[in-house]
Amino acid sequence: MRKFCLSYSRGRIRALFSTCLLLACCLAQAGPATIASKSRLDPGCHLPDNKALSHVVQLRGDNGGHASGVVVRKNLLLTVAHALSGENQVYAFIGGEFQPVTPLAINESRDLALVAVDTRELEPIRISKQPLQRDERVWAIGFPLGKAQRTSHGVLTEHNN
Repeated sequence: MRKFCLSYSRGRIRALFSTCLLLACCLAQAGPATIASKSRLDPGCHLPDNKALSHVVQLRGDNGGHASGVVVRKNLLLTVAHALSGENQVYAFIGGEFQPVTPLAINESRDLALVAVDTRELEPIRISKQPLQRDERVWAIGFPLGKAQRTSHGVLTEHNN
């Protein structure tokens, strides 16, 4: 597998990383979901709705590994670099089937990878131009251990540079 180095500014990497792993609640593109009342949430912050959830896809490797990826552009996913290690072929579950992904760029020091795959009708996530702020409420969406999609929330306590 040929590896390329991602050369984005620290702020751009932080925005992409934050989008993939800690989807800021304000990125949710619709109103609050029905599973929680808005009164329990910070003003302007919504639970991820089905549209927000659809931006995140499940990845599986021949080696039995699992990961999540987020659609950042048509036919492009951002995921974790360690999912692509070795001679492992990775597949994305999109449109009811697993499709092979093609690594385009890998940054091992930041554990990020950009891969190509047919994203079909999935729309890219909107990436905020504003960096996450300390104490901002965030949501994580993923497929832990290759199981069903899950969401969790928390508060950003500090930035990793």
